[in-house]
Amino acid sequence: SSFSDCSFNGSPITSGWGGFFWNRKIVCADLVDASTYYAYNILANASGGGLWRSTDDGANWTKMSNLITKDAGAVVMNTGAVNWMMTALPGQEGHLLIGGGSDFNNGFPLMWSVDGGANWIEVPGTGVAWVACAGKEAPGASYPPFYYAGTCSTDPNPSDPGVFAATDLDPNDTGATPTWVRCCRAPAGNMDGPKNMCADLDTFGRWFLAFG
Repeated sequence: SSFSDCSFNGSPITSGWGGFFWNRKIVCADLVDASTYYAYNILANASGGGLWRSTDDGANWTKMSNLITKDAGAVVMNTGAVNWMMTALPGQEGHLLIGGGSDFNNGFPLMWSVDGGANWIEVPGTGVAWVACAGKEAPGASYPPFYYAGTCSTDPNPSDPGVFAATDLDPNDTGATPTWVRCCRAPAGNMDGPKNMCADLDTFGRWFLAFG
């Protein structure tokens, strides 16, 4: 029935969260610890921009890392990408994915963190990841599969967009290239700005992609 400002290292941050015309999903809940949340701010300064974590239901936030970069820091994930989507992995506390959105000039690969957002790695083999999710483990597997819409650098047609899946990711060897399989080329007849993606947490191999 009432709201109060969140505290980011002692004070609220009122900008850098997006605009009314953006389709960013940059706040998510940990799927293991119900009191933990994550938020990504795009402010291009050391105090605000980066990945924040709250362990007290969103009241107080601690900065885990600065703005995510690729190409050895040459390209920064801030205002350029439009439809980012960050999601937590089921059954894996502190494990996160973020897709860089439909920025066709400086598109980001799929980014992965296994330590609550303190460190990020480019998931090998991903080209441009617009939206992404993780679902129920494959039979015999102990880690969730990744799904994303975008391009795949290990695909025979690396510039041809589609939806890709991998079931052999290893959180203890994040640098290993997973086996990416193309699920489809364009489920809606085109790949024009997918806005959201999620996977069934009870049924392996089922995912959903939203346009708008």
